[in-house]
Amino acid sequence: MRKTVDSIRQWDYSQQGLSQKKNPQPGLEFSVVSYNILAQCLLEDNGYLYTHCQPEVLRWDYRKQTLLGELHRSDADILCLQEVQYEHYEDFFKPKLSELGYRGRYKKRTGNKRDGCAIFYKSKVFTLEKWMSIEYCKAGIDILDRDNIALIFMLQPRGGRETVCIVNTHLLFNPNRGDIKLAQMSILMAEIDKFAFRHLSNANDAVYHPVVVCGDMNSEPHCHLYTFVSTGTLDYEGLVAGDISGQAGGHNSRRRLSKELVPSSLGISDNCQYVETIRKRVGGAKDERRDSDSESLAQTNRDSERNWPFKFSSGRLSHRLNLISAYSHKLNRLGGKSEVTTHHSRGSCTVDYIFYSVQNKDSIMHDDKVVHRNVSEGPLQLLATYGLLSSGELKRLGGLPNSVLPSDHVPLMAKFLLKRNS
Repeated sequence: MRKTVDSIRQWDYSQQGLSQKKNPQPGLEFSVVSYNILAQCLLEDNGYLYTHCQPEVLRWDYRKQTLLGELHRSDADILCLQEVQYEHYEDFFKPKLSELGYRGRYKKRTGNKRDGCAIFYKSKVFTLEKWMSIEYCKAGIDILDRDNIALIFMLQPRGGRETVCIVNTHLLFNPNRGDIKLAQMSILMAEIDKFAFRHLSNANDAVYHPVVVCGDMNSEPHCHLYTFVSTGTLDYEGLVAGDISGQAGGHNSRRRLSKELVPSSLGISDNCQYVETIRKRVGGAKDERRDSDSESLAQTNRDSERNWPFKFSSGRLSHRLNLISAYSHKLNRLGGKSEVTTHHSRGSCTVDYIFYSVQNKDSIMHDDKVVHRNVSEGPLQLLATYGLLSSGELKRLGGLPNSVLPSDHVPLMAKFLLKRNS
């Protein structure tokens, strides 16, 4: 079965990737994996999803070695893992991956949950400049009462190239509560805006370090949540909560969203930016320009006035991170059939993603799908993605997990070129 999987999963190179193979450009080539490894506690709590599997492939003693082999075989420079059981991180993944040259950090879900997210990186390739964890659960706020979390790293390539911001998250599963997922994502966008910010441009626009966002979003391609991430805007007022993530089962909730999503008490505007952060950011720009360039200062003041007062509960969310999916969600080798990232006895679909930031793009909706045009990559350039499988191919392999694919998710992997910042 291993040979069958390897024969199907091949690298799919972008035009930039093909050019890089023929005529290498200076910069760091690195790879990123995003992988929901299926926490053993969740497998055992939801055994009805895995009745199609041979019992031996579900045992932790078997799965942990197969998972480690999968990660080792990827040889990725960065590993973003979801559903990592706390004791398995401490007792297995941390020491075993350390032996393979990785260092990492972990964040357990809040409350009484036993799993969480981890990011590992090859210490010979990167150093960790700074990092933070995010808890989406906020006391006293009903829409933010779930235990999901995120991790953000700023990694510095050895050799002093441009730094890169790596994000790993696992959003709420519940298909009926797309409103919660959207609120969680708005918080994540605000945290990235603050964490990855570099400086203001001469036009007073935020300039960010390159960003890669990985994770299990529990949302299908081109749904409302995906549209928000990849186009940068979403008019959410009136949307049906059960439709926002596009998942099967969401039809049970037909409640429509009002204008109020994230309460203003969090200090996050509808542009998914912390108000206090923006005030300090613009104020700093004023201080820098005060004595040297009166016209620049006047422009900064005009831009500030245009952005004040900050909007809250307007019915529209936006962000300025310019993210697009590394994967196309279609298998060209199978005539456009859908890629699948998760499979169990209740069905198969795509819920896992690797998004990355570009310099400029025009995003539109065409036939209910997000289409990007005039994409201009910056210092971070996509070289290739590691091919996924179709639902039919996974069924012919016996479904997930199996003897060579030890989770109910398939690992995603992308190669990038990180160029020196000009």
